[in-house]
Amino acid sequence: MHKSQIIFKPLREGDITLLAQWFKQPHIAQWWPTESTLDNQSLHNKYLKKITSDGQAFIVYLGDRPIGYIQCYLADKEFDHETWGIDQFIGEADYLGKGYGTQMVKDFIALLFKKPNIKRVIVDPDPKNVRALRCYEKAGFRKIGLRQMPDGIVELMEIVKELQKSNTHQ
Repeated sequence: MHKSQIIFKPLREGDITLLAQWFKQPHIAQWWPTESTLDNQSLHNKYLKKITSDGQAFIVYLGDRPIGYIQCYLADKEFDHETWGIDQFIGEADYLGKGYGTQMVKDFIALLFKKPNIKRVIVDPDPKNVRALRCYEKAGFRKIGLRQMPDGIVELMEIVKELQKSNTHQ
């Protein structure tokens, strides 16, 4: 299957069971420790809010197969109103290390940058998450530096709309 068949479908209540299964996978639980320890009802309540509040959470499909999750949010607590953050993962271990994460991130950034009010997108992976760092760098993000956040130290990275446009024409 070709990577260009990545589709983003808004998270629905019926998808939360799949999310719960993914959060238990070792390659996700390591980097999403809060979600991996929530009981099913707590996880359901947390992600139901994402569905009913702003519609900014998506199941990522490769063709008709769900393979991951991605969410976005306005990052205006630390940045301006033109900065959005994203979080994501490949849920299906069989799809790791094959470029799907990078393609998913690139495609989602392209969708976000179609909105005129979004000028910058940030990510904040754990500095020890080598797979995520590599994925973001391949997608065009650049490191800003380490930051202390409530859950620990993160490697803050950004991609700016103007830079992203020039990178796609090379």
